[in-house]
Parts: sequence; structure tokens; C-alpha cells
Amino acid sequence: MNPHRKRLAPVVVALLGIAFAGFADEARPSISVEHVATQWRNLKPPLRVYYIELKIRNQRSTPTWYITRYSGDKALISEPSFQMIDPWKKGYFIPSSVKSTTRENGSWFESLRVIADRTENGSHSFEAFLLPAKGVLHHSYFGIEAWAPIDSVEIWEVSALLVDGKTPLEDWLPFDVSSTPTVTITKDDVEDWRFKMLSSRLKPGKTWEDWPADGVKNLTPKVVRKHLFPIEIPPIPRDKPKQAEQGGAGQAPTRAESK
Repeated sequence: MNPHRKRLAPVVVALLGIAFAGFADEARPSISVEHVATQWRNLKPPLRVYYIELKIRNQRSTPTWYITRYSGDKALISEPSFQMIDPWKKGYFIPSSVKSTTRENGSWFESLRVIADRTENGSHSFEAFLLPAKGVLHHSYFGIEAWAPIDSVEIWEVSALLVDGKTPLEDWLPFDVSSTPTVTITKDDVEDWRFKMLSSRLKPGKTWEDWPADGVKNLTPKVVRKHLFPIEIPPIPRDKPKQAEQGGAGQAPTRAESK
């Protein structure tokens, strides 16, 4: 046997092992969801906000969108595309930024709420955020509004979100919608946050008026996986509509994980 082949064999096996390990990382989702609090808003009853602890590690070597429900009690549609309201208005895309105070150099969590059409199958509205390749998010106070009690959190992993089936949404928008590669958001970060579209998040040479003139007819998600995480919500007293419930006496939050 050729001695060079003997030396090459372990190298080839090692390279194959690395390749398969990388494939396995991308194939294995890493998301966990845990209910941490329920709170009423001073809005129309019975609207509530459910706060969850959300941990996501993007195992993919490319940026990945994560889509969740606009209203926690209304399932994401199963049609191929999210249909926009006609005529479309830029006010239907609502960006927000929450700055982390736990890292010296600062980091940001970016999210985008999309108000879309309503059909017989339900609402096409959703909330989405984009994590960079191998990005890590730990959001300990992610809010989900709902008009009815919820017992689960729906999250889609999406490799691309295309405007009218063509242009990636992150390229189409005049502002940066991607979060920083590693971001930790605490309850204090959320409560200190003030909603505004930060000019520092605009792309170079862009203004808040630089939207493509054609608008949007639909957004097509290239879905990798769909997850439905059950969460346990303790009973909420009806006589305390403005107080936050932190899990109820003697009841620990339930964690649902997908690994």
C-alpha cells in the first residue's frame, strides 16, 4: 500500500468528520422558551402582554430570520406568502431597537413588526428578527401581546424573507434590521427602552424616506423549521387587572426546549 495513502486516510476521515459535524450543527435547532411574567397593558381589555425568556443560538452559517406571531393568540398563516395590505404604507413596517446595557461595547436587539392583510384564514401580520450567522440571543423579557389567553409560543426559522418573492427584506429596507452577533437583553433594558427609529441604524446614504416606490405586495418566507413551544401560564386573578403576575405562588415556570 502506498505510504502516502496511509497518511492521507486519517486526514480525509478528520475532514469528513468536521464536515458532518458542521452539517449537524446547522440541522440542530437551539431554541428555548420560558414564561416569566404576565402583565395587563392600560389598553383595551382583555389585551395582555406575556413576557418570555427567549434563548436562540443560530446554528447556521448564514443569517437567519425568526418569525413569531404579531398577536400571540393568532397562529401564523400556512399560505406560501404573507399578503400585505393594498395599498401598502411604510407605516405597516414598525422597527424597534433595544440596547443592551450588559456589554461594554454595547449591543442591539432589532425587531420588525409587520402589519399585513387579514383573510378568511386569519391575520398575515407577524413580528420578525434577524440573527447573524452563528449569532446568539438571550432575551429575558421578550413581550408577546395577545387578546386571548395563550398556552404556546410559535416561532419559525426562516432562511430568507423575500419581498414579492425576489429581494431579501434586509436588502430592501433603508435601515439595518440585523441584531448584533451576541446580544443579551434584560428586563431593565426593556423597561428603560424608548421607542424611536434611531438614525444611527440607517444604512449609509439612506434616510427614513428612502423606501422603494413600488411598495410591497407580499413577503415570502423560506421556512427551515416551525416550532410550537408550550408554556404554562398560572391563573391570573380577575380582580387585579393592572398587576403583573410573576408565576404564582409555588409554581415554577415551565421550559420547553428544542435541541
